[in-house]
Amino acid sequence: AARQPWSTGQVATRGVSYLAYDQWQLAAAGCEALVTMMPSFSPMSLYRDVHPGGAFEITRIVWAVMMNGRTRQMFPQDWATALRHLPVLTIDESLGQRSMWWRDLVTHPSFDGYWEPLDMKPQLEHLDLPVQGVGGWFDTFLRSTLDAYSGMAREGTAHGRDQRMIIGPWYHGGNGVREPGELDFGPDAVVRLDTLELAWADRWLRGTERGDVGAAPIRLFVMGANVWRDVWEWPPSGARPTPYYLHSGGSANGASGDGVLDLDPPGTEPVDSFTYDPNNPVPTLGGSLPGANPDMRSGVFDQRRIEERPDVLVYTTAPLSEDLEVIGPVEVVLYAATDARDTDFTAKLVDVHPDGRAMNLTDGIVRARYRESTRAPKLLTPGEVVEYRIDLVATANVFRAGHRVRVEISSSNFPRFSRNLNTGGEFATETSPIAARQRVFHDTDRASYVLLPVVR
Repeated sequence: AARQPWSTGQVATRGVSYLAYDQWQLAAAGCEALVTMMPSFSPMSLYRDVHPGGAFEITRIVWAVMMNGRTRQMFPQDWATALRHLPVLTIDESLGQRSMWWRDLVTHPSFDGYWEPLDMKPQLEHLDLPVQGVGGWFDTFLRSTLDAYSGMAREGTAHGRDQRMIIGPWYHGGNGVREPGELDFGPDAVVRLDTLELAWADRWLRGTERGDVGAAPIRLFVMGANVWRDVWEWPPSGARPTPYYLHSGGSANGASGDGVLDLDPPGTEPVDSFTYDPNNPVPTLGGSLPGANPDMRSGVFDQRRIEERPDVLVYTTAPLSEDLEVIGPVEVVLYAATDARDTDFTAKLVDVHPDGRAMNLTDGIVRARYRESTRAPKLLTPGEVVEYRIDLVATANVFRAGHRVRVEISSSNFPRFSRNLNTGGEFATETSPIAARQRVFHDTDRASYVLLPVVR
């Protein structure tokens, strides 16, 4: 484009998802004509984006089938049956195709030489140009959007202060939706990408300012309050990581159990336990699902039917006496044991409304064999108590007075994440699942908690 007779020689790029990732590749290749970029809902570290916490987003098969065929050839398919097919390696064949891309994804479950050249995060330190990134709180690539901004907005570079990040209450590519699921965030939640991009392009290609380019580099939609907020850094300087501890009398199973969440560290408390059966996994209901799946919806949904299950531990605060604002990274630190050689642990942050609706905000997973490193898997010693750190990425939400904060703990969230068969076998080819008995600890020496970024 820079060499065309009508061109000024300066190029700006824009695009969503795959076409956002391409922009990072172009910049890393050293394109001299590239003046600015506008990646939206962009992947960046492909291993982490596809294998979060060392687990696997099995619904990527939808994308694999779509890329493997002609337009709309992927429909209709019996996705529910295909996603349960074992071994995972041959899900493509169960759908009547053979996708080498799919087979690459599942035969490289660790971060290895296949993934290294696809990881754009290490390239950020070599890049210096203005970037406007757009993402969503329910986007599967939210972590990459946050990392991209943090990596580019660094001191000592010509354009470190010329970065912008906008995050709305959106799923992947859902910036035109005000109701992503079962919660309406109001008309202000809808944003036109072309308006944002034209304003940004005018600034860096024409040198003109428009009202869409604000003074603050970060613009976040705060759910619960349903307002946009301008902030100057990520994480926001006013947010303090605050532990909310898990408690129970040993029966936190389901929302009707005795699980409690509060600010007091635990003392001597009994363990909570449940059985995780890969043949009966906890079903996915909303959240940050990859795009292009016609049978599943991303976003916010009432989790009460999930919380009726005995294999979901539920910990809830008392009704809040005042608003609680949470903006920033969210992490669960969990002390747990299993009788299996490998298993998963999942966590979900939920806003419980006064009428009982339990609306999901963010979730995460850790695959036990990757608890220490995604490069070097290490199987468990059955029965050993292990500290797990579960990355729930981030959120921005006001828990209103009268609402309650809730954390769900389990071992599956399917098919958002593939089932761990608990055997410690080869992920791509194993076929024989076994049940695992899980124990979650919350006592003086093994305090489990969720770390919330509370804005004071």
